[in-house]
Amino acid sequence: KLYYQKMSLTKLQVQSKYPEVYESYTLQASLPEAKYIEKLKFWEASQINCFERWTIPYFLEREKEKKRPCLRLNYPPDGKCNECTRGTCRYDKVCFMCGLEGHGAFQSFPGGKMKGELKCTKHRNFLSQLGMIRLQHGIDEEGLRALFKLPGYNPA
Repeated sequence: KLYYQKMSLTKLQVQSKYPEVYESYTLQASLPEAKYIEKLKFWEASQINCFERWTIPYFLEREKEKKRPCLRLNYPPDGKCNECTRGTCRYDKVCFMCGLEGHGAFQSFPGGKMKGELKCTKHRNFLSQLGMIRLQHGIDEEGLRALFKLPGYNPA
């Protein structure tokens, strides 16, 4: 495939030039498949169907910190937490991606010079770095999955 032929990037280069991308793909690669399946089944049983596979390692990182991110801040595109509306929410008002309070990974600024930009600096930097990798190296997300040997990569 074209993305594989153009690949001129090593993990070490990703680590030094694109640290948010490196962290994300390293976290994804370090997680056993059973953990992905367990979290996806939990979300399905809880009728939470908005998160992609790449978000799971971040949620697990927050759990290690004893934080449980509330969906009001972290549910794309706009937060929905029934417990928040009832005033009974027991979840932490933190971003699943960076762990900081006051914003969610998918929330954007409603106005001002940053209008429309994501509030989470980590997520914003991650997306910017993904864009730079595509532009400068011709590598898409499938190419990065191949580089980091993630499940779901099919070299055929």
